[in-house]
Amino acid sequence: MKHFLCSGIFFNCIRTICLFLQVFIVSNSTAANTEPPSLRFAVYDSLPFGYLDDKGRPQGTVVDIAHLIATEANIPIKIDLVPVSRALRELTTGNADLTILLDRANSVDSIEQIGLIESTRTVLIRLKNEQTFDASDLSNKNISIGFVRGAYYGKEFSAFLKDKTVQQIQVVNAQTGIELLLRKRIDYLSSLEISLAHALITQVKSEQIEPVKFFKTYNSALYISSHTKK
Repeated sequence: MKHFLCSGIFFNCIRTICLFLQVFIVSNSTAANTEPPSLRFAVYDSLPFGYLDDKGRPQGTVVDIAHLIATEANIPIKIDLVPVSRALRELTTGNADLTILLDRANSVDSIEQIGLIESTRTVLIRLKNEQTFDASDLSNKNISIGFVRGAYYGKEFSAFLKDKTVQQIQVVNAQTGIELLLRKRIDYLSSLEISLAHALITQVKSEQIEPVKFFKTYNSALYISSHTKK
């Protein structure tokens, strides 16, 4: 899978985002004759988006984006790794200035979208040749599906699971979910495609996994807290 940081569309979005930040942050600092403030960037504490390396330094795809924005906009950024479920709350309360969320956050007060980052899908996977029944008909199957804790899978996926007798098993990230799948501790794993791609590359187990069903594509976007713009 091509890394989205390499796409021309992505860099065009980053330029737009940096222009926005320069207008609202840098220009205000210039008028006040002060240095641009350090912005707090809330990053999901989940592979591949954000994690600490063996030296305790933040790494990950969203961390890379944050550093790119900091460089292009010439604005200092502080990375805060937070649980997936807490990223939105950090912005609405003003504890963080920026974060990347799915575009479902557009209806939330106190935050504003300032640029699209990338599109991703939810995918349901299983071990190859393990299950013989159709994944679109799970009504009478007592199966288990792994879910990444705090992740959003969209209304289409929720509708797919409605009235189905499945055990929902929470996992820390897609990598842990794949390990459980390989050990046959769960029957299926649901994950965002970008998380799954990273986990499969890391574990080199893609030949043992097959996608069963793809769900609606969602855009991820960079959001800024309204508290930051005041």
